[in-house]
Formats: sequence, structure tokens, C-alpha cells
Amino acid sequence: MAPEKSFPGDLDDNHIGLDVNSVYSRRSVSLNDRGIYISKGEDIRVFVRYDGKNLTIFVGEDMKNPVISEHLNRSDYLPENVYVGFSGSTSNNTQYLNCVRSWEFIGSEIKDSKLRWVWILVAVGSVLILLISIGIALFLYRKRGCEVDRLEDAYPTIDEAILGSSTAPRKYKFKELSKATGNFNPKNKLGKGGFGTVYKGILGNKEVAVKRISKKSTQGKQEFIAEVTTIGNLHHRNLVRLIGWCHERREYLLVYEYLPNYGSLDKYVFCDEKPGTQEATLSWEKRLSVISGVAQALDYLHNGCMMRVLHRDIKASNIMLDLDFKAKLGDFGLARTIIRNEQTHHTTKELAGTPGYMAPESILTGRATAETDVYATLQ
Repeated sequence: MAPEKSFPGDLDDNHIGLDVNSVYSRRSVSLNDRGIYISKGEDIRVFVRYDGKNLTIFVGEDMKNPVISEHLNRSDYLPENVYVGFSGSTSNNTQYLNCVRSWEFIGSEIKDSKLRWVWILVAVGSVLILLISIGIALFLYRKRGCEVDRLEDAYPTIDEAILGSSTAPRKYKFKELSKATGNFNPKNKLGKGGFGTVYKGILGNKEVAVKRISKKSTQGKQEFIAEVTTIGNLHHRNLVRLIGWCHERREYLLVYEYLPNYGSLDKYVFCDEKPGTQEATLSWEKRLSVISGVAQALDYLHNGCMMRVLHRDIKASNIMLDLDFKAKLGDFGLARTIIRNEQTHHTTKELAGTPGYMAPESILTGRATAETDVYATLQ
């Protein structure tokens, strides 16, 4: 906007001009016909709109009829990054005071039609890659499922070995245990260990604890067989009683007696509660009772059975408490048996147990003995 002629080619001394990369106006329009006079000393409102192709300029209060409307292709005149601001100049002999009272700049992304195809191709390519990835994943999943089915068909001795025992606990249907636990509702979860999750359930009118072995567990079958065949034949007041089991739909489930304080010894010993709450209820008298109960359970496993049982994973989270805070040892997933007077230890290539509870020699040699079980109880 110029209140005077900058050079002889200007329209008049009260006009608005569009300059593009030059001091010479690409287009000029006089403001006299609109009753707007730049040098009058009054504030003037100017609105400029540019959409990447068309530049429109409004002056004054009339926002329907633009003073200038010009086609300007952004790619022909503007670089990718531009700056927005103000500049002004006057003639050599005259000075004018130009004040910008307020201004506002609102910008939005200007999409280039050439780039639009690039984005379309990128989007289509991404979708194709995603579909191919899903297809490969489904193929591998089905292939793995078929392999698992073949393995299970070729390994029916899981059920045969358990059912062949005269002392085997009851076998349940998967539907029964799913219904008993509310379809394994998270609200019924009692705890979670390295091999699976334990849920509270109702079978008939009896409360039970159902352990669902994780499908991701690399020792699922070994744990299942060991637990059913080992603890299923054991009966002691300080051992968690195994009521039943289920092997169906590639699911491995164990049913135990329910203890009101199931799996809570570690919570009482290691909890951060303030005095007067849960921690305070486990008095030293009760702690002594727990220690005595675990010792009696261990003595039974090592000396009271026909086959010596090595637990191999004794720790606070595997010691359950009943309503009277009597200790019961559970979780026999890593248990192994040895023949008394013929074997002194069980050897394994893979370490079994929980770091912090394992005896140093068992870590170095891979051997489990009655002494390494005792060591774990002292931790």
C-alpha cells in the first residue's frame, strides 16, 4: 500500500499494489473508489488470503469484494520455506509514520498435487506390506498349531501315565474348570508365577484354586507331568493337596485345595504395609509355626516317602498359608524324584530354581540334593 507514487508508473498516491520478486507492481488498484485514504491517519484493516494458487486481498470492512484477486502458483514463486513479516519504504523527500497496530497469521499445510501421488503410493505400499505380514504370521501360526497337534498326538503318554497310577487325582473337563473360574476372570486371579496363573474357582459347593499353565512356558509339559505324578502321590498336612488335573485343548490345568491366604507368605514377609495392618498380623509365634511346618514338609519329602522328592524351588511365594496361618508347601513343577540309598542327587543341564534361593554348588554343578533344598529354606 502506497500513500504516494513510488515511481512515475504508479496509478496514483493512494493505491495498493502486488509486487512479486520486484519493486515494480505486478498489479495496482486505486483505493479512491472505495473511500479509503491511506494518508488520512485512520486505522485500516487489511486481510490477505493465499491458498497456494490464488492470492486474495481485502481492504477495509468489505470482506466480500476483494481489492485484488490474482492467480499465483506457489511452486513458481515461493521456496519450500518462507518467512512472513512487514517491510516499508518512502520516497527520498517525504517521511511517513506507518504503524502496525496488530496482526495475525494463520497457516495451514499446502498440499502439492505432485506430492499427493507420492503419499498415495506410500499409503498403498504400507497397506500391502501390512497385509503380506499378516498373511505370513497367520501361515506360521497355523503351521505351528499343526506341529503342536502332531506332537500331542505322538505323545499320548501324558494322560496314560497319569491315569495309569492308582493314586492319580480326578481328571476334570476344561469346560468344568472354565465355568468354575468365571472363564478365568482376572477378578478371580490369586497369583501368577513363572509357569502360569492361579485362579479361585467354585466346583460344586467347594472352593478350589486352579492353576493354568502358561502356553508360553517352555517347561509346561515337564512341569505338568512332574506336578501331577509327584504331588498326586503325596499326603502330608504341610503340603498343598492336589485335587485334580486337566489336559485338554492344549491346555494344562491343576486343581488344588483352596487356602484363604493362598500364596501370601511372601506378601506378609516382604510387604510394605504399615504396622497394624497385614504385616503385623504375622507375629513371631506365627513365623515360627510357618518355619516348623515347612521343615516338617521337607522332612517328609526327603525321608518319609518311598522315593525321595527334591522340590528344587522352595521360596516364600511357594509356601501357602491356610486360615490359621499353617504353612503348606506347594508348586512342585520343578520337583524330581531319586531312589533312596541308590542316588544322592539329581543332575540337570538346565538350571532349575529361583536366583537368590539356589545353593552355590547347584549353580556350578547342576546338581540338586536334599541339602540344596535345605539351603533354599534358609534364604
